[in-house]
Formats: sequence, structure tokens, C-alpha cells
Amino acid sequence: MLKISSQFALFCFVAVARAYSVFETTCSKPPIGHPNVPEQRHGYRHDLNDVTQVSGWKASIRWKLKHLLSASNAFILTILAPEIIIGVAYNVRLQAREDHPTLLRLADQDRIRWSLTHTYYANMGGFVILKEESRENVNGYNLHHLTGRDLIKLRETNRVARLPDITEEELIDRAKDDPFIRTVSVAQIIWSTIQILIRAARKLSICPLELAVLAFAACAIIIYGLYWDKPKSIGVSTTISLQHQDYHTWIAKELEEDDGSIINLALPVGKRPYGAPLHAADGRAASDSKKFAIPTATAMLAAMILFGAIHIGAWNFTFPSTFELYLWRCASIYSVMHATIALLAAVFICNAKDGGKHFPNILPGWCGVLLFLIVLLLYTASRLIILVEIFRTLCFLPPDAFVST
Repeated sequence: MLKISSQFALFCFVAVARAYSVFETTCSKPPIGHPNVPEQRHGYRHDLNDVTQVSGWKASIRWKLKHLLSASNAFILTILAPEIIIGVAYNVRLQAREDHPTLLRLADQDRIRWSLTHTYYANMGGFVILKEESRENVNGYNLHHLTGRDLIKLRETNRVARLPDITEEELIDRAKDDPFIRTVSVAQIIWSTIQILIRAARKLSICPLELAVLAFAACAIIIYGLYWDKPKSIGVSTTISLQHQDYHTWIAKELEEDDGSIINLALPVGKRPYGAPLHAADGRAASDSKKFAIPTATAMLAAMILFGAIHIGAWNFTFPSTFELYLWRCASIYSVMHATIALLAAVFICNAKDGGKHFPNILPGWCGVLLFLIVLLLYTASRLIILVEIFRTLCFLPPDAFVST
């Protein structure tokens, strides 16, 4: 272990030393690794399911492919629309900040150490209740994933004796990250940004790839800041037990649908059934609330404008043809304008779902949905155009683009 750590440290120092002497446009790994606690493999009981579905090498491959698909979806979403990740991260932080004071008060009563990381873990679906061993769970999932609000209700009604006693160090140990690595990543992003700005100050050519690095760097720093206290990629849940009441009696009283959220309009996922595992790929708070819809939409709008505006900086850059130059201009402008159009479509959809409670329905609800889909398709096309041109222009760089700083 010591040998591996030494090799890793040497690798880091070599990379940092090289960064001070040679400019390289490097894209750091997008900070997408903050998913919620996923579905637990042990949640499928062997005695009520086909053993081949939950154990064996075929089940292991199926399970790994399932998680790979979730991670791939999150990666694609980050590349095409990092502003959605910013909106999600802001929504999650607002939810955690709202739940944290109550959970902290309950933790003080139970004489348990509690931090914002614990609250994030609760809202990630990290605490679960084992369902009763009954035949109705055949081919079903045997764990009920709680949210932070669920945990508060259980504790305030004394359905659990005390909050789960788990240390912050244990949560950090489970996470696939630590503050030092995050700090190094942010420092690398800032250093790359400074180098690009130096090139602009020295009147050296900047290629669209470097401008894209600047745009993603700005989003990455914001995402890192919003997710700073949230554990990264914890894959194991913590089981707690009910007292003085069985699971089915409790669930019959507490069953309720989640509130709608602006996030549900942006991400292609359905409503989460009460107690089901959270969507692991998107990293949302378990209980998205309508009260956070406006702040979340505002954060997404600001991120869209920031990300698109940076790409407009390549307005007079060198492109393989005039047509591609105008194509880039149109795509970058639409990236900025898309935010307002999408928000307008979302308002129409929400108002139609509420039966025109906020203002008279000018258009039927399906028109808003159609407009939103068209806007989304055009936005995807504009982002794909930008991505293609970023790498295509590398073959047509001017000579001073190869001058290092």
C-alpha cells in the first residue's frame, strides 16, 4: 500500500512540475461522480428470487453493466449539458440545507455527532429499512430507501429509537474521493484557466478546444463547490430498524407521492415510487420540492448563459470554412438563448398541469411539451455541433497556436 501511495505521489509531482514548464490543454475528468446510493444487490432475497438473478457470474456481469450504463448516461449528460448538473447540484444543496438544522437538533438530543455530510447521505437514500419477509416481495426489492425527511418523521414520532450512529469519517472512507484530491483537481482547473488567459493577453491564438476547456472549467469549479460536502459515489446503504411498529403498518400511514420538481422536466426520468432506490445517475435530492423550483431554474439559466457565452468568444477564430464559422456562431448563440425558451416552455407545462391556476392557458398543454421537445432537440444539435467543431478545428490551427506559454 505504501509503495502504491508513493508511486501516486510521484506521479502527481511530475504532473505538477510539467504543468509549470509546458502548457497543455488538458480536460480534467468532469465532476460527475456524485450519484445517490444505488439499488443494493443484497436487497433481493435469495429465498424469494431465482438465485441466478442475484448471484453467480452472469448476475455479476449484469449488475456491473447496469452501473456502467448509469455512469455513461451521467457522463454524456455532463458533456452535453453541464448546466443541468449545476442545477441538480444546487437543488440538492438547497434540500440538504433545509433538512440539516432539524436533523442536527435531533442528533443533539441523541448525543450523536452529525454533519452536513450525514444529511447529504440521508438525502441520497443511504439509510434503508428492511421490509418484512413476506411472500408479496417475490421478485421484488426488499429494502425501503429513506430520505432525510423520512428520517426526520421516523425520529420525531419515535418509530426509530435514535438517529443512526455513523461517523463522518466512516462516510468519507466509503466515498470514492477526499478533500485533498478535490483541491488538487480544482487547482489543476484554475491553472489551465490561467494559462489560457495568459495566451489571450499575449495575443497568441486560442483554439476552440481551449475555449471549451475554459467553459467546462468554469462549470466544474461551480459543481465542485456545490457538491463539496456531499459524499462521492457511496455504493453501500446503512440499515436501520423500526421500533413498536411493523413496516407495513408504518408504510400504510406514510405513503405519499413525491412533489413535482423543475428537475423532472429536464431529466428523462419518471417519478420515483415511494421507498424505491433513488435515480443513481443524476444525483438528485430524494425529495425534490416545488419550493426550490425557481432557485433551481435560476441556477440552470445562469449556468446555460455562462457556458454558452464563453463559446461565443470564438466568434472570430480560425475555422476550416466560412460555413463552419457561421455554424459555430449560431450554435453558441442558441446555447445562450435556449435557456429562456426552455424556461418559458417549462412554465407553460407547469401551468397546464395545475389547470391554469397561475395564468390563463394561452396554449394547450401539449403545445408546451412539443415546444420543450423541439427546443431540447435543437439544443442537443447545437452542443453536438460545438463538440464536432472543437476537434475538427485542431487540424486547421494557425502557426502561433503551437507557441507555448
